[in-house]
Amino acid sequence: MSQVRPVPSALLGLGLCLALALGPGPAPAAAQEAYRFRAEFWTALEGIPQSGDPWPLPLAVAAERLADEAAYVFSGEIWGFQFEWTPSDKARNLGEVFRLEALGSIARADPRLHAGPARVEDGRLLAYVEYRPNAAELSLVEAAGKSPWKSVQGSGQGQFLKGEAGRKDAFEAAAKAALRELLRGLEPNKPRRVRGRLVFASVPRVGMVDGQWLVQARYRVEVQQLESYEVF
Repeated sequence: MSQVRPVPSALLGLGLCLALALGPGPAPAAAQEAYRFRAEFWTALEGIPQSGDPWPLPLAVAAERLADEAAYVFSGEIWGFQFEWTPSDKARNLGEVFRLEALGSIARADPRLHAGPARVEDGRLLAYVEYRPNAAELSLVEAAGKSPWKSVQGSGQGQFLKGEAGRKDAFEAAAKAALRELLRGLEPNKPRRVRGRLVFASVPRVGMVDGQWLVQARYRVEVQQLESYEVF
């Protein structure tokens, strides 16, 4: 049976208060009506010694990770990422190269990044986090919803025993899987190199399956450069 208990801020220490600013807090009427990002995020409370985690994992550390992931995802919905991908090619003795670079980020101390009360459930720390974008940020979100941006989805895995590094690997693997799926419909032959931008179309789903982090995500993608191999 699922066990749920609220986490009073007094028990969490300074780290969680700084990371999540617990408590609903008043908001001006205009802000309540404005567009906002809002989703529930979670992080595991089980420290993984193999990854260098402290044991037991302090709640403040878990809260910082939860806040960081919320900021990462919301930033990915607004600014997204620049990508460059060279698929592997055994015939040409080329190894795969994949680079994903964030184009913007939300500071954890940004007052527009706000979390509601946290709770502990089944070995996880969970909290709803919201972010209120400004007009310039909203224009970026709207632009990614138009042509030539295309919709695609992908899923990726990363080793659970690598801790947060494995979780990040799963996010990157999901992006690469989505790009591979998109390119199948754009280029019949394997491309030499692809460059462009991608953004999260919604908040990715994160879980654990058979000792692996699993990330399932929907994206909007703008392919800016697609290089093909020369044919002789």
